[in-house]
Amino acid sequence: MKTKTTQKWFTLLFVLSIINIYATNNKANGLEGPPKSTKTLTVNTLTDLPKNEIVPLVNGIVDGNENFSGVGVSSTKYLTVNEFSNRGNVIDNDLTNSSSATTIVAVNPSATLTITAPSALGDFPAGTYAGFNIGTGVNLLSTITINLYRNSTLVASYIPSSDVLSLNLGFGSSANIGFVSPVAFDEMRISVGGLVTTLEVNYPFVKIYEDTSSALACNTMSEISLGTRLRNGSR
Repeated sequence: MKTKTTQKWFTLLFVLSIINIYATNNKANGLEGPPKSTKTLTVNTLTDLPKNEIVPLVNGIVDGNENFSGVGVSSTKYLTVNEFSNRGNVIDNDLTNSSSATTIVAVNPSATLTITAPSALGDFPAGTYAGFNIGTGVNLLSTITINLYRNSTLVASYIPSSDVLSLNLGFGSSANIGFVSPVAFDEMRISVGGLVTTLEVNYPFVKIYEDTSSALACNTMSEISLGTRLRNGSR
């Protein structure tokens, strides 16, 4: 009986030693599991940003692409209450949630939402298309204003006409409203006012243009096609 027990113990120790050797070899060969991601999750320079496409100005990762860290948001207040509710929704990486404000002309005639770019990012250059993705349920009789600031100074302003609003807000549940800034900026504000108006803001965005065309070769026939010019607010 004692001999059988001893044999069992030797067998168990042998199996454990084999398992330990296998685990040690796997670890040495890098097989201990999937490697940790070394992907940088923030964008700190303008050169890192995709060009010629809408980039949500939010904190975190959207669709697996790098985005920002340090985007700020604030709202005007009525008495002691922020007029835009759930302000954090505007700058998180969930592009389907929103922040909303309701204005009543006799009570709070206007409300403003302010977005500040990360200080490490610097100024967005002149020629940047800047704006907000908003819900399409806004009253077309309301007044929406987008203001751009640099160092807390107003540098550019845009008020979309009712025609632009009706064109952009006529389809789907959300739409982009914005314009091409003639100057550099580091802060964006959207304001709404009207008799009784509710504005839902999903997220701010920027679009930096970059010329990717090549120079025409000399003494060579080149085909030139006609493009379509889009007006501000309907890109």
